[in-house]
Amino acid sequence: MNEKSFIITFTLLVFFLLIHSEITYGCHPAGTKSCDDEFCKCEIFSISDANMLSNKSLSVTVKSTDGTHSQAFGHFTLSDDAGGYVRFLHNPQFVNDCNCHGEGPNTVDPYTSYWSYNFDTPPAGTWFDVWLTIYWNCDFPAVWDVDCCSTETHYRGYVR
Repeated sequence: MNEKSFIITFTLLVFFLLIHSEITYGCHPAGTKSCDDEFCKCEIFSISDANMLSNKSLSVTVKSTDGTHSQAFGHFTLSDDAGGYVRFLHNPQFVNDCNCHGEGPNTVDPYTSYWSYNFDTPPAGTWFDVWLTIYWNCDFPAVWDVDCCSTETHYRGYVR
């Protein structure tokens, strides 16, 4: 094999490996920025409201204290005192009109989203817990990992 054929073959191999990696792993938020950083003030985000609705969906509102908006959610779990449990997200995904290429024009703070679950909504007054990792200040655009600030939050409330 001459040098020119080798270079072409090697280039094509690298190209196909990159395409395969992007399709397989895709772009996703990654909480790589430290909370100790001046840029990532992790105490600014919280779940300000959540409720288990009668249509088997959970409404969750996240809010920041300084108007910064959420860009992704991850590691998202719901558990109620009646025995219901669901893991909505294992891996982070973009929310609030954000994607791998950046933000859309409709990002908001506070941000409310709805998540379906497959067990019966417990009676009013039943306590439940929501655990959610919130991502913000993401570095766009990216091919694989999008570096973001992240913080883990918890909310305990009762079905209304």
